[in-house]
Amino acid sequence: MKTDISTEELMDVLKQTPPEAVGSFAGQQKDAMATDERPFYTYMKAMFLQHGRKIKDVLLTADFSDSYGQKLLRQERHTSERDYILRLCLAGELELAEIQRALKLYGMAPLYPRVERDAVLISCIYHGKHEIDAVNDALDAAGMEPLRASSEPA
Repeated sequence: MKTDISTEELMDVLKQTPPEAVGSFAGQQKDAMATDERPFYTYMKAMFLQHGRKIKDVLLTADFSDSYGQKLLRQERHTSERDYILRLCLAGELELAEIQRALKLYGMAPLYPRVERDAVLISCIYHGKHEIDAVNDALDAAGMEPLRASSEPA
C-alpha cells in the first residue's frame, strides 16, 4: 500500500471508482486519508509532497523552529496568527486555491480580494512570488505590515 500518494493520484483513482466501491477505496488508502483529528496536517503534508517540498525545508524557509513548526502543522499548538499559516503555505509553494483550503482547514478566513492586504498577497501568489522576502517587499511597497514572523526561535 502506497502511503505517500498525492492528492492528485487519489483523485485519479476516484475518477475510476464507482460510488458503491468508495468504502473499499478508503480502506485501501487508509494511511493516505485525512482523519477528523488532523485534516490540516494531512492536507499540508500532501501539498508539500505534491510540490516537491520536505516539511523540514518548508519550516526552515518559513522561519519556524522544527519543533514549533511541527506543532503548528499537527495542530498540537494552535495559533491565531493567520500570517503564520500563510508563511507555511508560501514556503511550501502552494497555489492560491491550495492556500485558501489550508486557511479554511486551520479555521481561518481565506484571503479576500476586497481586503487591501489580502489583495497584495493574492497578487503576489498569482504572479509566482512565494518567497517571503518578496511578499514582504510588496506589502512594504503598499505601505502595509509584513507577514508576522514567529516569536519562537528558528
